[in-house]
Amino acid sequence: MTPRLLPGVLVLVALWSVGAAAGALLTSTALATPAHRHKLTRALDEISGLATTADGRLLAHEDQRAIVYELDPRSGDVAKKFALGHKLRGDFEGIAAVGDTVYLVTSTGKLVRGPEGADGKEVDYEVFDTKVGERCLEIEGLAYEPNEQLLLLACKQARGRTQDVLLFRWSLERERLSEPIWRTLPQSALALPGAHGPFRPSGIARDPRSGHWLLLSAAPPALAELSAGGELLQVRALDGARHRQPEGITMAPDALWIADEGAGKRARLAAYGLGKDTH
Repeated sequence: MTPRLLPGVLVLVALWSVGAAAGALLTSTALATPAHRHKLTRALDEISGLATTADGRLLAHEDQRAIVYELDPRSGDVAKKFALGHKLRGDFEGIAAVGDTVYLVTSTGKLVRGPEGADGKEVDYEVFDTKVGERCLEIEGLAYEPNEQLLLLACKQARGRTQDVLLFRWSLERERLSEPIWRTLPQSALALPGAHGPFRPSGIARDPRSGHWLLLSAAPPALAELSAGGELLQVRALDGARHRQPEGITMAPDALWIADEGAGKRARLAAYGLGKDTH
């Protein structure tokens, strides 16, 4: 996980933008003020991922146990929770919802798959080794691509001396990587003025309207937007004084959801409307 930082009120503010392209999703006005902001249950103090189901429900998980929480988007309260397996533990760094199936990914690139369960239930699960650990020291981020039936995995730290960001695609049909590496994003393109340290992904999400991808970085706090094909469109910094440790991200048709770890206090959840405003 990202080193623990002091928590703050979850407000998303764009300070800098680099390379904003025509047709980009993120805008300064859309990110200025959250439409909703909630404190989360203590069980999610170390929230590590968010996902949106096909019918619009919000799922979350923590980083040590394979427990999935459904959150009420109006309040942040837990609507239900279920577990993959019995007291299954690991370093879970992302979640994706595919129909009535849920995937969790570990920092080493192992996928844990199981059906969505009823409240309080434990469900059977399977584990798949994606082999991304051969190229990536730490995965942080998982998202579903429905058109080609793929899961995208974001690499926080690649092996070797490179600091570039790597993205991988896992085929749900073939149950293996579609290619060794899908996209490599150089740090030189992700760099923002005054940022301390390289861009390190902590989550990834897909916009269901445009197919664009959003990469979240916790330190430095920032968002990178990619086209559906993986072209880097823009990078926007987040206000580190207000947005201290963003770890989870997901998108609904009308909102962007971001979650911050509690770092000793309560975790936070916020929603931002993405309307038809201008840059």
